[in-house]
Amino acid sequence: MSEDALKALLQAEVPAQVPGMPPVRDIAFVIAVMEKVERRRFVENLAWWLCGGCAVTLVMGLIMPYVTPAIITLGGALVPVVIILSVVGMIALGAWYLRPALRDFGIQI
Repeated sequence: MSEDALKALLQAEVPAQVPGMPPVRDIAFVIAVMEKVERRRFVENLAWWLCGGCAVTLVMGLIMPYVTPAIITLGGALVPVVIILSVVGMIALGAWYLRPALRDFGIQI
């Protein structure tokens, strides 16, 4: 059963409500169905991430023997660039996460 069909099924039949009483609804069933849907989504996402990780590992395993000598040769010259880019990246990420707090002080980013 697809999620749209399930949503339509849960919303379609609204039992008659007695005035002054809470709505008649089987919360345990709704929670059980929601748990199954989320568990299925989790397994699907986990499978995709595992396949992606395996693919990246395979590609890196194939190309690193050829790329490693070039990285070692350029390593000494690239150290200052890597340090500068790392610092700039940390500052940018910190500013991005501090935006809500900075807005409270009137600083617009």
